[in-house]
Amino acid sequence: MGGLVAGLAFVGCTGDAPAAKASEGATPDAGGSVAPDAGVGVVSDAGTSASSTTARALADARAAVTGSADAGPDVPTCDPTAPPSASACVLDAAYGVFVAPPSSGGSDLAGDGSARSPYGSLSHAIALLGSKTRVYVCDGVYTDQVVVTGPLSIFGGLTCGAGAAPGSAGPWAYRAGSRATLRGSAPAFAVEVNAAGSAVDVEDLEIDGAPGTSASPSSIALFATSSSSVTLRRTTLVAAPGFSGANAVAGAVGTLVSTSVGGQAITPATANGQPATALHAGGLSTTCTCGTGDTSVGGAGGSDPITPDGEPGLPASLTPTPSTDTGAGGTIMMCSVVQHGGVAGSNAVPAMAADGAAASAPGTLDGTGWHPASGVAGPNGGAGQGGGGSGTRNLGPGGEAGGGGACGGCGGSGGGAGTGGGGSIALVAYDSPIQLFGATLTTSAAGTGGNGAAGGTGVAGGTGGVGFAASCSGGSGGAGATGGAGGGGAGGVSVGILYLGDLPLPDAATVITVGSAGTGGIGGDPGANDGPAGASAETVDATAF
Repeated sequence: MGGLVAGLAFVGCTGDAPAAKASEGATPDAGGSVAPDAGVGVVSDAGTSASSTTARALADARAAVTGSADAGPDVPTCDPTAPPSASACVLDAAYGVFVAPPSSGGSDLAGDGSARSPYGSLSHAIALLGSKTRVYVCDGVYTDQVVVTGPLSIFGGLTCGAGAAPGSAGPWAYRAGSRATLRGSAPAFAVEVNAAGSAVDVEDLEIDGAPGTSASPSSIALFATSSSSVTLRRTTLVAAPGFSGANAVAGAVGTLVSTSVGGQAITPATANGQPATALHAGGLSTTCTCGTGDTSVGGAGGSDPITPDGEPGLPASLTPTPSTDTGAGGTIMMCSVVQHGGVAGSNAVPAMAADGAAASAPGTLDGTGWHPASGVAGPNGGAGQGGGGSGTRNLGPGGEAGGGGACGGCGGSGGGAGTGGGGSIALVAYDSPIQLFGATLTTSAAGTGGNGAAGGTGVAGGTGGVGFAASCSGGSGGAGATGGAGGGGAGGVSVGILYLGDLPLPDAATVITVGSAGTGGIGGDPGANDGPAGASAETVDATAF
């Protein structure tokens, strides 16, 4: 009997251990009982005693020999649903995997997830859970980003280093008031729960969101999306500062990119109209393309008795500015009688380049996360209307051809919009009813909104081409419009719990402390399209934005 008992080792847990397992390192003491293996969870402060371990060993040995365990003391079984804070016997590889920092023997490369040889990161442990649903995390600091997609319980508040040999974990025990710390490796979130109807429980863990960056401006500790059963117990969530929104770049001055005459590109590009080249060869039409993509056309001049009148400039304006500059083609009578060639084109109407709007709310929440709101870029200024081509001077074989109209000037491009300031949010819950018990939520300052920028100025149109001999010139082009100013971005939010859908339920022992909201960005037209300030509150329903 003594030899059989000597081949057994046990997790130290008062009357609450799982089935005994063979251990090569166990040796009997002087009385024939088994000393617990040093690498398995002996929890001295949870009521473990040598007598209870010996009693269990003797009972199991007796059952192995007699086929009955009736004789000897009753040995209660371990409740696998109990947390370590209530029952130390669950600290066993039969129920979950173990994670420890390198200083306590944790390693993703060398570890096997047992109490003796734990993994070194939560994400690695979760990936190798198999059919288990528990992760036991030793006190320490971990830098990681964790995604939970199925049933899982994460238990912190565990010590594992006392008495351990170098490079290995020592006895595991729950210690009230202690917490392992998970620091997010990316600002979008430190922990994401996307577990549908699976139960997710996090206990005695601190989760710190990474500071926002230009690419991902918000700091979020825990993001839960479409998860119907999430519970946080004695969990601390800390959000770092949000990143400020980017200031916009001012619009560019109107720029002429290319010119074509009679369908053929010419260089260098010019907005000036084409001259008449012979007695019966009026200036050809000129098409100009701007950097914004807009085009304008100077009308062709009249050439001969068959086509004595000039063509109008484009684009046509419904409200010419000034009202006399209609870009109309000149006629033979205008040139012959009053020596007036093509009509100048209209300036682009400023109303076509209204300012871009500021952000209307701090942001939006959806199933992918929190999105700070940016302003709207200003529209580009339109191109001026091309001038009309001149009519010929005199009718008949001796009529002299008119000059071609000039292109309108190019409009400036719109000013850029400021981007939204990043949020500092401890808990984001999208369609996820979350229960919090004794939790602590802390946020930092949110980022300011980025400033919008002014639009680029438009440029003047070209000069009309001259007529042949004493004939008249084409009309000049109208000026391009200035681009609209970009709107300011919204200030960031500093919120303990931001939710959409079911309201998370913190108990009376949960404490929420929030930082300051971000100020809105100044618009490119200050005072007219400034961004709104963010919000600072313990709990916010995202539909309020």
